[in-house]
Amino acid sequence: MLQVDNNQELSFNIEPDFSSRLFRKVTFSAWVKYENVVRGANNWNMFNCFRHYMFLKNSKTGTVSGVSFLTLAGYDGTSDWKRIVFTYDYSANKGYDQLKTILKFNLGSVRSGTAWITGIQVEFGGVANEYAPALEDVDSLITEAKATFERTAQGLRTDLTAVQAYVNADGTRQKPCGLSPVRRRQGS
Repeated sequence: MLQVDNNQELSFNIEPDFSSRLFRKVTFSAWVKYENVVRGANNWNMFNCFRHYMFLKNSKTGTVSGVSFLTLAGYDGTSDWKRIVFTYDYSANKGYDQLKTILKFNLGSVRSGTAWITGIQVEFGGVANEYAPALEDVDSLITEAKATFERTAQGLRTDLTAVQAYVNADGTRQKPCGLSPVRRRQGS
C-alpha cells in the first residue's frame, strides 16, 4: 500500500519510448482510499487516478502530438477502500499508432487530503481480472520467505545443538548447591 499526500505523486513509466505495444484497448484497475481531499483552485486539483503524461506518434510521418494529461478518474472528499476500473482505447486516437506515457496517481495542489493506493493493474483488453501480484513481486516474496526459513532453520540447529550438549553432559553435571528439603515425620 502506498500513501500520497498533497503535492505528491506516485508515477509509473509504463511506456518510456514510443511503441505500439499499448496502442489498443487497455484496462486499468486499482484499490484506492482517500480522506479529507479538498479540491484546489483548478478543476484538476483533486485526487487524480491513472493520470497520463502522454505523447502520441505517427510512425510513418514522425508527427508527435503535444502532451496529453488524460485522467481516467478524479476524486475528492472521503472514501473507504474501493476498487476502481477503467478501460481506455488508445487506438481510438486516429492519425497515430504509437505512444509513450507515464501513469500517475497524485494529489495535485489540493487544499488538504491523503490517499492510499494498492493493487494497481494494467491489462490488455476490456476486462479487469482479480488482482495478482506481478511475477517480479512474487519472486521477491519467495526470496524473502526462503531467507526467513533459512534463518529459522539455523536457529533451530543452534537450539538442537545446545539441547544435545545438555543431554550429553547428563551425569557429569553437578547438582546446584543449596539446602535439601527437610522431611518431617508425622506427629513431630
